[in-house]
Amino acid sequence: MSEEKTIQMPVDSLSYSGLTQLLRNPLIFKLRYILNVYDGKIGVSGMIGRAGHEALKIYYANTDWKGVNRNGARDLARETGMEYLMNFSDMGIKYGKTSNREAMLKAYTKAMDFYFAEEPEYHKWHFVEEKLTAELKTSEGKVLPLPASGVPDLIHERKDGKYEIIDTKFTKYFT
Repeated sequence: MSEEKTIQMPVDSLSYSGLTQLLRNPLIFKLRYILNVYDGKIGVSGMIGRAGHEALKIYYANTDWKGVNRNGARDLARETGMEYLMNFSDMGIKYGKTSNREAMLKAYTKAMDFYFAEEPEYHKWHFVEEKLTAELKTSEGKVLPLPASGVPDLIHERKDGKYEIIDTKFTKYFT
């Protein structure tokens, strides 16, 4: 009769970004995911992405568009992202040589305008920016000691009943 060994992991779960960081640079992984040390500044594109995600979280928070003014929801979403940027201290932003707050705000506005101009049509969405965690099993059915986790931007149910995990990206340049 064999005894099950309990393995104490240094993290509660592992996300895709955490796994790729571990594989690319184990020291940075340890600082961020184990020691919770975040001392770097965020670049302008990262700030635009964060603000865009905050905006879309508000935009898709309402799961029933019937009777809702879609333009009003878009305006509220844009304002939410803009507030996020306005409330973020310049001390935490890495502007680089060619950018500043004004340019960042213009780029955010452009990114949101582009998103809404090309907005995908979703049939029904279930989760918006919610953390999901699940256990992982080997092909033999044994549960691994470290669950997987992630925060999908949106989980969409298509008209055919299949599900899609949506990962929205915001970029400075559109092609």
